[in-house]
Amino acid sequence: MKNEFCEIFRTGTHTDSKGTSRNWTTDDLEKICENFESKNPDVPICCGHPKTNSPAYGWIEKLKVEGNKLYASFKDVQPEFKEAVKKGLFKTRSISLTKDLIPRHIAFLGAQAPAIKGMEAFCFR
Repeated sequence: MKNEFCEIFRTGTHTDSKGTSRNWTTDDLEKICENFESKNPDVPICCGHPKTNSPAYGWIEKLKVEGNKLYASFKDVQPEFKEAVKKGLFKTRSISLTKDLIPRHIAFLGAQAPAIKGMEAFCFR
C-alpha cells in the first residue's frame, strides 16, 4: 500500500464514550506520535473498539502531526477490510489511547458515531 495518510484525531475539546471531556492540544498530538514510536509501534486497526485490540485488520505504519490534526498511514491491511471501507461500511474512525497517551488501536466505525465528527473522508487506495 502506498504511504497515504488518514486523519485520525485533532485538537479541541472532545467528549469520549464515557462522557469525559478534555481539551486536546498539539502538544498532546506530538506526545501520541512520540509514544507510538517509542512505546507501542504495533498498533492495530480494528472494527469498532474491541477490548482486546483484536482481530487486527492491519497496522499503523506511521503517525504525523500537521497543523491541528493527527494522521496515520497503514500497512498490511487485509484486502477484505480495504474493500469494506471502500464500500462505505466503515465511514468514520476513532483512536483508542491509554491514559498516558499511548495508542492502543484505531477503530473503524460502522454506524456508531465517532466522538470527533467531521474528519476528512478516507478510503484505502
